[in-house]
Amino acid sequence: MRLLFHNIGLSKDLNNQFKKHLNTDDAEQVEFYILDMEALPMSPVVSNLIIPDEIEKTFQRFKKFYKDKYPSRRPKLLHHLSKGELKANYLKTPKVFQASTYQMSILLQYNNNTSYTREELLQNTGINQDLLDQQLKYLTDLKLLLLDKTTYDLNFEFNR
Repeated sequence: MRLLFHNIGLSKDLNNQFKKHLNTDDAEQVEFYILDMEALPMSPVVSNLIIPDEIEKTFQRFKKFYKDKYPSRRPKLLHHLSKGELKANYLKTPKVFQASTYQMSILLQYNNNTSYTREELLQNTGINQDLLDQQLKYLTDLKLLLLDKTTYDLNFEFNR
């Protein structure tokens, strides 16, 4: 377990260096946790998830930064273990949501349109059907999305 704590300490230092590397006042509020596969063996999840550009661009910037520091290492994004925060500016009172990568992939679609069918979300996100259905159920139960017969519409009246 000592190796895992060592990796967490290194991740904190690395994140601070990355934020300095971004060299902007409005740097993305992002943190990456680097874990050695020997410290916590994890099998990569086979997925066709289409990482949204908003996430992919940031990961690619970090990947380049990391590769410059450690040329022999290859970081991988473990999206099934990742989460992030999304700010909903479309509401009367903006809100910040913590979401899994899958939920972010769905919700970020709504930057382009306010309504999608299940099939469109399947195609746009690459999330498998069962997992997409679970995520859509969660987002509709939360009332962030509203199911209107065949479409999932953004709820402009969300007030939790």
